[in-house]
Amino acid sequence: MGKVLIEDELDIPRSIALDPIEGWMYWSDWGASPRIERAGMDGTHRTTIVNYDVKWPNGITLDMVRKRIYWVDGKLNIISSANYDGSQRRQILYSTEYLRHPFSITTFEDYIYWTDWDKQTVFKANKFNGQNVEAITAMHMVSST
Repeated sequence: MGKVLIEDELDIPRSIALDPIEGWMYWSDWGASPRIERAGMDGTHRTTIVNYDVKWPNGITLDMVRKRIYWVDGKLNIISSANYDGSQRRQILYSTEYLRHPFSITTFEDYIYWTDWDKQTVFKANKFNGQNVEAITAMHMVSST
């Protein structure tokens, strides 16, 4: 049993995150007009929350306690966050070393974790200021076990 919730004006949808408590779904699209949008989990109340200074919003995740969305941009080499409505946007980390081609992202407690396609590594950093970047593992380490 499936239901189409959003089908119009989607170009290259990339990532989705859900907040079932608040009833919102968020998704990224890195097509001709890159953006991050949200809608109710029934498909209503669709709105664009991020549509500037974004190119390849590869991965998105939610901090449901602070009601913030985080995303990695694979073209701009950044991790950013904003309130659920797109307000109070902040750049958390810019790095051509640790964010060569970030692919996915998640949060846990005071940290953000992301994968990098080029480096084949999982990284972590402080989710408030991007400091203390640390490689958690590399693909060659995982494949040898």
